[in-house]
Amino acid sequence: MVFREDHQESPMRMRINYYISFFTLAIVISLPSLGLGLYIKRTLNKSPQTMLFSRRVLLSNLKLMTSEKKELMEKASEQIELFHKLSGTQESEKITSLASSKKDSTEIPFDSLGRDLVIMKSLRTESFILFDYAAYHALNQIYTRMSIHHIMPRGRPLYAGIGHITSVYGYRPDPFIKGSFSTEFHMGVDFAAAPGTPIIATAPGVVTQVVNSIKGGYGLMVRIHHGLGYMTIYAHNQVNAVVPGQRVKRGDIVGGVGKTGTATGHHVHYEMHYGASDSLDPMQFIQLK
Repeated sequence: MVFREDHQESPMRMRINYYISFFTLAIVISLPSLGLGLYIKRTLNKSPQTMLFSRRVLLSNLKLMTSEKKELMEKASEQIELFHKLSGTQESEKITSLASSKKDSTEIPFDSLGRDLVIMKSLRTESFILFDYAAYHALNQIYTRMSIHHIMPRGRPLYAGIGHITSVYGYRPDPFIKGSFSTEFHMGVDFAAAPGTPIIATAPGVVTQVVNSIKGGYGLMVRIHHGLGYMTIYAHNQVNAVVPGQRVKRGDIVGGVGKTGTATGHHVHYEMHYGASDSLDPMQFIQLK
């Protein structure tokens, strides 16, 4: 029924053909269904094609990946060999024997893909040995040598450019007996400087002894243990600037130059010991940078 706008006339009656209604309804339902079906079919067909293409690319690039892996391993092996040379060890021979014992005994197939897979497996084993075992030991050796170099006393017990050496390590004429041929063994190196000139620690360590008495041959002195068996002595001081148990760093002031004890002039007697040894020649450590 169709109603007019003025509402005065009676409504008109119109008949709609049933075939037209059915055809219209069929189009409305079939078009979305057909589109959905095509979308699902395309989606299902796309995934396997993509996977197949990806596999094809992977297989075609496998040789390139293998050659790149070999090149990387060769460079890594050279770097680790250099590490071992710097650390002064013979770990490379141990690594070579270990790598040989871990080699895969699998028979190499005739097809190229099989050969590439066997080579890649071998490279994987070798890379584990290089990066897990070899690299760790090489870097650990370098770290140990750096730690020893850090702890080891080196340099002068005075600031750069201050003071000069008046007596070295070893036998020398007795300075207290003029005109005599008698000698004594001097266990350190003497640095002459103005009274009160700062005396500095030549390595980090812990102060184990401080003598504040002018009596005795060394007079006022400081003894420092540095670890790994190294120990230094700073003697004939005018004043001591540290106390027993105090931790010091390289370059910290431990006292001032004096001539207490048995001394003929203002200087610091610098003495060095390693383990249970009587003394070491400090000059070989003074010249270290």
